Amino acid sequence: MKRSGQRRAEFKIDGRQTNLGTFDEEKEAARAYDRMCLWCKLHGQTRRFDFRLNFYSSNYANEEAELKAIDTQAAMVQCVSIAFSSAFSLA
Repeated sequence: MKRSGQRRAEFKIDGRQTNLGTFDEEKEAARAYDRMCLWCKLHGQTRRFDFRLNFYSSNYANEEAELKAIDTQAAMVQCVSIAFSSAFSLA
């Protein structure tokens, strides 16, 4: 979703909308959504897993251990927001 020149990533888990943050680039927002999807799948946090990833799941193979180590949804949301804001501000 585009808002004031930035992209907002949102995710719905079992009917509850969760804001993943705002991002400068559409690709950043798409990756945040994908990482949240994969986290939910790894932790069984949804009743059904029918999310479509924006990129191939193989793009995230090296992040699986990191995603497994994050134990709560709130921590995952914070991790997604921080990871992209710091990674792309250095570029």
